[in-house]
Amino acid sequence: MRQYNNDIIGHLHWLAAHGKAATDEEWQELRGVANILLPGFIERLSTYGYAPNLRETNLCILIRLGFRPTECAVLMGMFVSTLSNLRKRLHTRMFGMSGGAREFDEKIRQL
Repeated sequence: MRQYNNDIIGHLHWLAAHGKAATDEEWQELRGVANILLPGFIERLSTYGYAPNLRETNLCILIRLGFRPTECAVLMGMFVSTLSNLRKRLHTRMFGMSGGAREFDEKIRQL
């Protein structure tokens, strides 16, 4: 998997390692960087018949950038089990089929 080097990405890894959730401003900066590093990615998330909300979009960006589920949970201020359930539900909503959290991650990384 490609490694991305950017100030906000490194900062978010640091926050996750220190048990801190991301702020609205940090999420906004991440989405801006995602538009540059992953051209068209955010738009492709809606091509499967379900438009993810802002929180779901943030999660997809983190997954696509290689963040671990535990890091995503910390940054989003939720339990790992809650995040896992969210990823399973998104798999069904976005791709129209049941599947696990890891299958969702694999599909997001391929977009």
